[in-house]
Amino acid sequence: MQLENDSVKACIDERLVELESKVVADQQEGMEYLTAVMRGQVENQELMVVPLGDFECEVQRHNRQSDTSQRTKAAELLGKC
Repeated sequence: MQLENDSVKACIDERLVELESKVVADQQEGMEYLTAVMRGQVENQELMVVPLGDFECEVQRHNRQSDTSQRTKAAELLGKC
């Protein structure tokens, strides 16, 4: 009975490690993200109200690059690594 419990526990532990590695960002992934932000490669979505005529408008999505303050902050964070 103990052998079966140990093999089940080992299987569960192995699966938990797999799940954790998919959910939690590692240091390399964090540095890649900060580098992309710093270089302006990450775009933010912005909603804008666009007038169509008298009393009519629509909401449109627009992409824009990270602004200078976001890029500077990313560079600062990278410098601390």
